[in-house]
Amino acid sequence: MKSVLLPLSIRIGLIKSLNDILESIDKLSDEDSEICFDFSEVEWISGEMTTLLGMEMRRLQFTGHTLYSTGMSPRIKNILNKNGFNTLLLDHPKAEDIYNTTIPYTEISSNALSDINNYIDSIVFNKLNKTLVHATEQRFKEAVFEIADNTHIHSNSNQIYMCGQHFPQKQSLAFTIADNGISIPVKVNNALHAYTKNVSSHDTDLIDWATKKGNSTKDVPAAGLGLSDIINTMKQLGELTIVSNYGYWKLNSSNTLVKHHLNSPLHGTLIHFNFLLEKNFYTPTDNSAILSF
Repeated sequence: MKSVLLPLSIRIGLIKSLNDILESIDKLSDEDSEICFDFSEVEWISGEMTTLLGMEMRRLQFTGHTLYSTGMSPRIKNILNKNGFNTLLLDHPKAEDIYNTTIPYTEISSNALSDINNYIDSIVFNKLNKTLVHATEQRFKEAVFEIADNTHIHSNSNQIYMCGQHFPQKQSLAFTIADNGISIPVKVNNALHAYTKNVSSHDTDLIDWATKKGNSTKDVPAAGLGLSDIINTMKQLGELTIVSNYGYWKLNSSNTLVKHHLNSPLHGTLIHFNFLLEKNFYTPTDNSAILSF
């Protein structure tokens, strides 16, 4: 049995954490039929980052691997039992979320658009308790829904993975959505034919291209404003991180960019929203824009 030793802390902002997880999984081979995820050194995991573990575990299961877990401390087990991750992935019983701060881990078929919309509407944004201006809340519901819809249309992935966590003391709400389909850099490069060699070294540039106003890989770019629309809104509301293939792209709360090249690929795309609830929210004047890759 091959073991995947997970890092001390699993958070979206820790590049080392992402690299450690992806490198450990990337070293596995098809001959490693049984794989044990070792949580013995994990002291903290942000609830929404179970999306990362879930998409990677499911990818391994889909390719014929049998998964086990070991070393999960009571604290970590409680986090993963509350958000339903352990129930879906590791057959553990679900624990009660007495503080009502958990946005449960879910796996939804990418063509089940009504189920996706219901999850976003009644579960994710329900945690905000009317904190957002109504028009702004609607804009983000539509934006997150468009990401899910684009997964179905563009990534060729049958499943999307979502999870979140409300942090009342930090006045923030974190949410991730991911898929195991065609990554943004590969999708963009297929459209642009910008790079023919060492494409992975340019993945952050290709993600960056997708975030610019007017850039789209759709047949009719004018049909959507692209990622730039949601990014401009996130400059007011918080932070946005995109992890795809070898690329790590983050717009932080000071509106500056952090870009890294990962040592091993994320097979698909993970998008992380961090809504900073203490910031001054505004009401957009145009709700018609859509999000497209």
